[in-house]
Amino acid sequence: MRFRSYLVLAVAVSGAACASYQTKILDPWVGASRAELVKFWGYPQASTDVVKIDDRVTVYTYRSQGTSVASGQPSACAVSFAIEAERVQSARYTGSECKRVARP
Repeated sequence: MRFRSYLVLAVAVSGAACASYQTKILDPWVGASRAELVKFWGYPQASTDVVKIDDRVTVYTYRSQGTSVASGQPSACAVSFAIEAERVQSARYTGSECKRVARP
């Protein structure tokens, strides 16, 4: 029973950290210019990390790899920005260790 309580607490804290990463690091980029994004984050490293969705929207993805603090195992983070009319329209991330990455 005690183990379950710790597990629930750990998941809750992890979720809060993830939400914090989204709101503190990524959400402020919405509305920024593509030039500002590239100046701060650099241009995506691989050509496959720049995806033209249609004539209006392009997605820039930034990837980082590292080692999980919790498990010591390899981990990855991908942060994507959707750009339309030279402005960031949305930002999102995938990966469990993104909260440690402000930028690649």
